[in-house]
Amino acid sequence: MRFPILLRFILLLCAPIVVTIACSATKQTQLDSTPSRDGSMAFVDAPTTPRDATVDTLAPPKNLSPVVNGSRLRAQQVVAEGLSAWTGLWEDQDLGIWCTFTALADGSVRCLPQAGLQVSNIEYEDDTCSGPGVLTVPKSVNDRWNACNTPPNERYVYQSFTSCLPADLYRLLPQVRQLFLPGDEIYPATRYILQGEECKPLTLNETYRYYRLNVVDTAPFLQAHVETHAPLAGERLGPVELVGEDGAKQRLAFFDTQREGRCSFVQTDTNEWRCMPTHNAAYTSPLYLSEPTCTEPATSVITGCNQHHVASRTKGDDCISRTRLFELGATLEQLYRENSAGECVASTAPADYHALGPELPPSLFVSASLGTASTSGRLAPYGLDAAIDGPLNEKIWDNHLNVRCGFLIAADGKRRCLPAWEPTNSGVTYSDPQCVELIVPSEGCGINPRYVLLIEARESGCGYHIRVYEPGANLEAGLPIYQWLGGECVKSTMVTEDHYAFGAEAPPEGFVEGEVR
Repeated sequence: MRFPILLRFILLLCAPIVVTIACSATKQTQLDSTPSRDGSMAFVDAPTTPRDATVDTLAPPKNLSPVVNGSRLRAQQVVAEGLSAWTGLWEDQDLGIWCTFTALADGSVRCLPQAGLQVSNIEYEDDTCSGPGVLTVPKSVNDRWNACNTPPNERYVYQSFTSCLPADLYRLLPQVRQLFLPGDEIYPATRYILQGEECKPLTLNETYRYYRLNVVDTAPFLQAHVETHAPLAGERLGPVELVGEDGAKQRLAFFDTQREGRCSFVQTDTNEWRCMPTHNAAYTSPLYLSEPTCTEPATSVITGCNQHHVASRTKGDDCISRTRLFELGATLEQLYRENSAGECVASTAPADYHALGPELPPSLFVSASLGTASTSGRLAPYGLDAAIDGPLNEKIWDNHLNVRCGFLIAADGKRRCLPAWEPTNSGVTYSDPQCVELIVPSEGCGINPRYVLLIEARESGCGYHIRVYEPGANLEAGLPIYQWLGGECVKSTMVTEDHYAFGAEAPPEGFVEGEVR
């Protein structure tokens, strides 16, 4: 379900402008899977019991806060009706910035500034792609960036890439960032970009501005490390936390003492919520098979990262992601796949593959219940046993409107608990060839939405807000839809599912306002 992910992203995007500039290459770095040399791995009294334990009679942890303030970092909270929701941002009171804990290429973790431009790759001035980087920004974005940010703290540039981090961070913070500040504006006749192992030239585009990038020294930003704690008496799961040098804490996952590994709560194929391992190989489809009859699937692992013990398969049915786990079998020297004629033929895979072993029953893992905490107010914590994973920003229930909600910037500029997980449009899909009548794809599943949401740029051009509407007419699948491309309203070539028109707008005042603290 794509739009809920977009809403989660916007939770961190309320004030600053963030622009993603897509490029064709992805940088990777390789680190040892042992604890990093700066001591960022710490296990605190985490005893284990036999690995083959099969009974999960112990309850999940209760009353664990997702964040704890430190002497320097303060978690930004939105408070409404006595309910506190974390926005995902920390205030670094020494540096005067809002920040998030981010992994760096050296395996360390620091609370880096949130605001800025994000690029997926860096361009270069030299034909070896090893000299100073170049920031390429469309002039329209450049002007808005200058107008919406106050230098220097909100003019950072990020490069994000995947990485094989040390074992304590692997699968907890998969995205690695490098931090830059733009320097002098330059006018390069030719720029270069690294694609795979080749440094390729790019021509100058007059609609863009170019700046030399200076690497930022990250030492002033507060550092953190991972700690795994023993569970409380009578419990099986202990929290896995990022702990800042100032004592600030942010929970990332749990440690299952019976299974001897980290876990996070997911919905199983049997519609239960269980804390299942996070160190696993992703098995998505039987593209490659393990034997010459093409009946037994194989699963890939990420070469050179960390050892996997299980393979997971997540499948979306009825708009619900359900997870199944399997033992990871032996490494396969030979793979097979079906050709276009339906024949089972030998094949060479692009990565390491293993046989898929027996399925692990959900009963092996700690269970939790999904529900709403009892309260006399309009808002209530909503989630797994109310306290396991929050309440975080999207884990709130509006008893008056009977919907889940999260604190986002509403059309009146205030933080309000707006309906979450509803069909959402960012202003790019229309039902008419003039691109006037906005429409929004449904979430399917035979469920009629209570609301439809529109992500809209503020009049100032700085940041976004959310408008909430009642759903209008349901447009039949197969009708043409339109998008703005190259300054023209054109028919989209994408295959369309059911879409809803926008009905009457719901006034922002109808949603609970929260106070930022």
